[in-house]
Amino acid sequence: MNSQQVEYILAVAECRSFSKAAKMLFVTQPSLSQYIINAEQKLGFAVFDRSCSPVALTPEGEIFVEYAKRFRELETELNGRLEEHIRRRSGALRVVSEIQPLPKAAADALAVYADSIGDVDISSDGESGSEKLSQQVADGSCDAAVTLEKPQNDALETVPLTVWLSVRRSEDRSYPDERLLELVRGRLP
Repeated sequence: MNSQQVEYILAVAECRSFSKAAKMLFVTQPSLSQYIINAEQKLGFAVFDRSCSPVALTPEGEIFVEYAKRFRELETELNGRLEEHIRRRSGALRVVSEIQPLPKAAADALAVYADSIGDVDISSDGESGSEKLSQQVADGSCDAAVTLEKPQNDALETVPLTVWLSVRRSEDRSYPDERLLELVRGRLP
């Protein structure tokens, strides 16, 4: 069974309708039905009970859909972690800031990081707000955030620099160095 068949099954399970799922997937309803019939033949059981409206999952289909969703989540997580690891190996630290230009303490800390370890890519996002930027750090969308308010996120290590610099806790970071926080902490009085 291929990933497209799995996605088609999940779409029908979500929509509880072959025609609605076909529209969502931009395929014809007959071709979607055929894809799912082929998938069910490979699986050796019917995923959907077509005798009722809206269509329902068979007991085996419920198990399949549960694991297919978990597999899709794991695949997404795997791809994200691999992309993050590849970015980390490139040496660029991704920083998003609510403030431009950066306050001197944050700019100095990042400059020391860039001089001793690797490149720093700083982008400005003053419209998102402190909590949203800190969430980007927590979910790995960026490596650090400079915010006006202290984030209320236990998954982050935060140091005051007049503004707040947040990075994921050391056990959640995939990059090997701890230098950024060491450099920042060393610069504080």
